[in-house]
Amino acid sequence: MIRPVFADHENSVAYQHAKDIFRSSIYYLVDSNPEGSLITYIERLDRGQRLMLLNLQDESLQILLNDLEGNITHYSWIDNDTLVLNEVNSDHQQALTQLSINFIDKQLSNIYQRPLLKNAVVIDTLPYKEDRVLVKQFRESKSYIYNLNLAARNISGQLRNRFKLNRLAPAAEHWLSDTSGALRIGYVAPRHGKQKVWYRPLDNKRWSVIWESDKRSIFRPILFEEEKQQLLVLSNHQRNFIELLRFDIKTQTFVDTVLKIPGYDIESVELNKRRDDILFASYTQDGNHRRHYMNELGDFLSNTLKRDLNTPNIWVVDNSLNDKIIIALKRDGKNPGIFYLFNTRQWQLTELADTQPWLKQFQLGDTQAITSRSSDGLEIESYLTLPSNHQTHKAPLIVMPHGGPISVRSSADYDPHVQYLASLGYAVLRPNFRGSSGYGREFIEAGKQQWGKLIEDDIESAVREVIAQGLVDGDKVCIYGSSYGGYSALMSAIRSPNLFKCAASYVGVTDISLMYNNDVHNSSSILSWRKDYVGDPKTQQQELMRYSPVYQAERLRVPVFLAQGEKDRVVDKEHFYRMRHVLEKYGKTAEYLLLPEEVHGFSLLQSYYEFYSRLDAFFRKHLKLPNASPLLRDNEEQQANMAAK
Repeated sequence: MIRPVFADHENSVAYQHAKDIFRSSIYYLVDSNPEGSLITYIERLDRGQRLMLLNLQDESLQILLNDLEGNITHYSWIDNDTLVLNEVNSDHQQALTQLSINFIDKQLSNIYQRPLLKNAVVIDTLPYKEDRVLVKQFRESKSYIYNLNLAARNISGQLRNRFKLNRLAPAAEHWLSDTSGALRIGYVAPRHGKQKVWYRPLDNKRWSVIWESDKRSIFRPILFEEEKQQLLVLSNHQRNFIELLRFDIKTQTFVDTVLKIPGYDIESVELNKRRDDILFASYTQDGNHRRHYMNELGDFLSNTLKRDLNTPNIWVVDNSLNDKIIIALKRDGKNPGIFYLFNTRQWQLTELADTQPWLKQFQLGDTQAITSRSSDGLEIESYLTLPSNHQTHKAPLIVMPHGGPISVRSSADYDPHVQYLASLGYAVLRPNFRGSSGYGREFIEAGKQQWGKLIEDDIESAVREVIAQGLVDGDKVCIYGSSYGGYSALMSAIRSPNLFKCAASYVGVTDISLMYNNDVHNSSSILSWRKDYVGDPKTQQQELMRYSPVYQAERLRVPVFLAQGEKDRVVDKEHFYRMRHVLEKYGKTAEYLLLPEEVHGFSLLQSYYEFYSRLDAFFRKHLKLPNASPLLRDNEEQQANMAAK
């Protein structure tokens, strides 16, 4: 039967609390100009946002640009007084705008703004070429690369056919250039098909293939080394984990291992401001994001910041070309971010901006890594976030499987979805089941065609482990997720009604075979990958039905909360309607929410408030919990003082 969610939810405590937790950060995109004299950042307002300029010479703060529609999504410093803004309009069309800043006697005199290109992005700021920038423009399903001179009056004249840098190049998606701005490496991302990498000698217009691999190998070019004629790449070719390797272009062989992290994949690397060397490599260990700095200065600065701020979770996010100014970000599971400015000449550390200062009023949850053994002995790492009052009583548990499920992962980093629940008194468990990224190729391959099978065994092993350790209330457990996580919530409830008291799915897959009819994902490479990793509906139809919630709904014994974005094109709303139909047919206890403007995920803040306040009410009803009451810092301090007395 369909039950009403609850009346007047907009006035509920859970709704108002969601407005605080899911509120966007005030400050983001903090960046320095090349010489380290100016700092820019975006400041969000009640309506729109604005681009701010901090002059470090006189510590003056000025508004560079008011962006009432919130169109600026990124920007790049091209030289000491020129930025290029990336803007997206309401039709999701991208455009580049030049912003030039003029100073007289160190005082800002005027700002010059002009449109550059539509449907374009910056791919290289060319730090050694003044007034120059590499851009990629999209036209008629093709992309073209241009080396623009921003000092020239005429931009359109630079877009003639003979100025296209990739006019005679292969159909690559990504490019690496040398310090002069010449394209030297082109490649296509592997995704669900084969990968190719091309190379062009400086004195030759011809491109040649230097790497070709199947979909199971990763080969991601990072930096072209001109003198050595070598590439730095991230690859797991003939190895389990992704490592940073050096690849010789002439012999087309790997010649050196630059960096490997035992037991973990290297997830990404960041080039320095000069774009001639690697600043750091990133990986995740015990759920925490870590960075291995590749030079003595970066390593020294990182250790200095960790010591001065008494935390390992602070990272260099930007630096001036001369390394005079370092911008660092402190961020962890309880803190979405505080920006700091470090002046290496004066050896001075200053707090720039707290991105979400209003969160200080709440007692947020601490996160710890949990290890369990699945049914076949595979070790599973999960992250358990406990509410601040967990020492006085065992908390009810919400299990939150991630989406994907292949090559996606959870981490112990700040997550508003997790902290919303934790600050309302729930414990939250996020398992990195087989197929999750970061643990090597073999771990990903172990997730192949395990929907509803060993993946759900992994999740249950984590749940039983935290219950066995006495960390949560084992009699009050619900499961919730989105996308694959929503599928997993429904299948887990079907499989284990004695373990879970309720299940909630947002944009979750309910009929596996229905995914193959999705127009968004109907390319041959994606379909081939899906048949390999999920199953083939032509030869495995009965198997896919056996593990699809819509065909197993009669077995449900616990209440279900089903929510869907009506404009979702990844998991079509037909999944929602089919599941609702069978739940009604079998008279199951269920609640429904259709968000008319939402896609695959949340795009509107109002949706967060609506969905999570109703989700909280659903959990409280079926776990038999008292009304919502956020855990506030003052309340916690008062309780501690009373206990001390």
